[in-house]
Amino acid sequence: RTVTGVQTCALPICRIAEYFLIYLFSILIARMLGAAVNGTYALLLSIIQLFLLLSSFGLEVAEISHLPKIASEPAKQSLIVRKLLIVRIALILILGAVLFLFKNVFFTILNIPESVHQYLFLIFIYFSFQSITSFLSAVLLAGFKTKTPAFIKVVIRGLELAGCYYLLSHGYG
Repeated sequence: RTVTGVQTCALPICRIAEYFLIYLFSILIARMLGAAVNGTYALLLSIIQLFLLLSSFGLEVAEISHLPKIASEPAKQSLIVRKLLIVRIALILILGAVLFLFKNVFFTILNIPESVHQYLFLIFIYFSFQSITSFLSAVLLAGFKTKTPAFIKVVIRGLELAGCYYLLSHGYG
């Protein structure tokens, strides 16, 4: 297969675009929310990142290292991906249950304002979506398909930015 210049440049261009959108997102949050709410946002983002780390459970590393070894056996690859996806979904549900069952403990220990309680389900949905997206991107990366996951990340960051702007401009947050 011939590699074109567009395919070679796609990954770095998508990464630059993704980082630029993250930069715009952080500016939007800081400008529209102010210092106090920005701190709460950063705390919630840290909790989401921690849950993403816990839900990955090393599955991406296993995917990227083991799936290429069995590339000649698509049925076996498919079975492994399905089983790993079931494990990922189970971990997401367990962490979501922990978050909802112990929300008062989390909110008290971390000193999170009561106003954030109403966004707990949205936080769980965001965490779940990011976790599944990360898993599927690792599957694509294991097959040496780098352009598609990079493009997906840029689209997701763009949707996050648009959604955040919409929520903030309509008084949510």
